[in-house]
Amino acid sequence: MVFRDERGRLYHIGAGEGDVASRVLMPGSRVRVKKIAEMLSDARVVHDGRFLLVTGEYEGVPVSAVDTGIGPSSAAIVVREVLEALDLSAGDAVLIRPGTCGSLQPWVHVGDLVVSTGVVA
Repeated sequence: MVFRDERGRLYHIGAGEGDVASRVLMPGSRVRVKKIAEMLSDARVVHDGRFLLVTGEYEGVPVSAVDTGIGPSSAAIVVREVLEALDLSAGDAVLIRPGTCGSLQPWVHVGDLVVSTGVVA
């Protein structure tokens, strides 16, 4: 279930039809969304409220970026609304959560690229 405002836009991310590209970067911080927006051509702010949502193009490919805030609850809200905003009939979507992490493993060093393949709960 998602909530919409009086204009029909998704309540938390402020997106309407066509506002979210099928390639979405979802960092935790709105500061990172602003940095991503600087790399996009024709970037426009879709919503600047609790979450910052921008959409533009990177090398001709439509891309959106929206912050998820901290924690799984906040991220779950944003992911749900992003999926609701997408028109998946045109193909698959790609959602990527760039960010930072720590490690308990001694072979993982500062600057290493870490790609999660699972979750332990």
